[in-house]
Amino acid sequence: MDPHDPAAFPRLAPLAPANPPVRGVGWLFRQAAMWAVALATALLLIQFGCLLVAERALAFVAQDAIRFAQLPRVTSGEVHRQIDERLALLGWNDAASRVIITADGAALSGSASPQPGQRLQASIAVPSQVILPTTLAAISNYVGLDEVVVHRAALVR
Repeated sequence: MDPHDPAAFPRLAPLAPANPPVRGVGWLFRQAAMWAVALATALLLIQFGCLLVAERALAFVAQDAIRFAQLPRVTSGEVHRQIDERLALLGWNDAASRVIITADGAALSGSASPQPGQRLQASIAVPSQVILPTTLAAISNYVGLDEVVVHRAALVR
């Protein structure tokens, strides 16, 4: 039997024509619902990722504020200015942002430097509309997320 001789192989029956799938209105609605759920899920995951990154960045800003506040002859106004500058670098400086610096629970004011052994705490709250892109900020209003809040504390040495 010669493998190059076409007569040596029996003829195959022609394939039956394939029936095209029927896609009706029900299929269309199922697809639309599936894509809507997939899009909403993707947007929520992206929003969650953005908020995690924002929380981490705010934690660094708060930690830097605590370190800066421990320097000698630093006023509370300078600490607040430094935090505002860091937030401005991130593009999150907003009038609705709140910054609270406390030493043993009392607000740090004036040029009173914290004493060794005191617990220094920095709390920063930034509205989520400032942090998130416009599309995701609209979703955060729907979900009920108003702001990202970070608290950091350290003992003064």
